[in-house]
Amino acid sequence: GFIAHAYGFLHNNLSHDVLNAFTALPGEEGWKIELGRFFVPIYRMFFRGPLSLPWLIGIIGMFWLSLSVYLTVRLLKVENKILIILIAGLMVTNITLTSQIATYLYEFDFNALALLASIGAVTFWRTRNRWKQFLLAPLCLLLSLSIYQAYITVTVTLMIWLSLMDLLDQKKIRSVLIEGVIGIFF
Repeated sequence: GFIAHAYGFLHNNLSHDVLNAFTALPGEEGWKIELGRFFVPIYRMFFRGPLSLPWLIGIIGMFWLSLSVYLTVRLLKVENKILIILIAGLMVTNITLTSQIATYLYEFDFNALALLASIGAVTFWRTRNRWKQFLLAPLCLLLSLSIYQAYITVTVTLMIWLSLMDLLDQKKIRSVLIEGVIGIFF
């Protein structure tokens, strides 16, 4: 990820919307809250402050993204090293991420956290601990939605994918359906 996106992380030429959001002014923070992204100002306060520093955004964002890759590989039970490398490569170089780093770099790190939270919701949904299922999975989903709402599609897609994998593994239809309803509930 660092090699693929080094240009975006290591240059000082600001472009596109980052010119309007070089610093997180009160208007920028208020606009995020109006969009339902109420966790973004809190995130900025704890992780990187109000400035858009490409190198810092890159380090933090790639950290969140690498945890997302880890959870995805674990959820899908992938053990083949070549497949793990392919999954990691696809997750860090896909067109959505590449476009975001090129145009909305100042949002990359917190959007990467939103992706991690979406995958985390599915991870807690898959646990057999009902406490984690009913408390931590919805909290992860709330965190994701309070940063960037579009990643709910990742949660839904992973839940469907894992349910299909369960059916292919001859798991009882009733138990897959019950787990699906629990996922829909949160």
